[in-house]
Amino acid sequence: MRMTPILCMPLSRTLPALGEQLGQEAFEHAQIHGEDYCLRERQRIEVANEPDTLALRARIALRQAEADELEERIRLAPPEGDVRNRRNRARFYMAIAVILIVGIFLYTVMALQPFRIGWIMWGLVLAGAIATPFLCDETLEVWDTRRHRLGYKDFCRRVR
Repeated sequence: MRMTPILCMPLSRTLPALGEQLGQEAFEHAQIHGEDYCLRERQRIEVANEPDTLALRARIALRQAEADELEERIRLAPPEGDVRNRRNRARFYMAIAVILIVGIFLYTVMALQPFRIGWIMWGLVLAGAIATPFLCDETLEVWDTRRHRLGYKDFCRRVR
């Protein structure tokens, strides 16, 4: 029987070399198969957590549907305040509108009186008195876009 050179060496020299070789091989094996280990572990964790993940996704979808329903209900809800206050406010705004229309009518008559246009003037004055508030409302509606909303709302707050 023939002896290998490793066995012939003293034990103090062979153990470190054997340990180094074993460590080197373990490192190479881990380096080669490390990604596979990570992939398998990730797949195992995903499979273990899949029922919980699906349950959470279902709960999220349910909560999103509830949030959408609440937003729709809020959007369709009547304005704040009681009915009597809203009616009084509407009457006040209507009175202001009537006063402004009459004022527009009278000032337009006074402005066109020197020209002695005759009965045509009354038609023009009436058309101007009716068209002016309508055009103001249309202008405010055009301004009430997202781009102009902050400036318009800020203006209205400062005017009040």
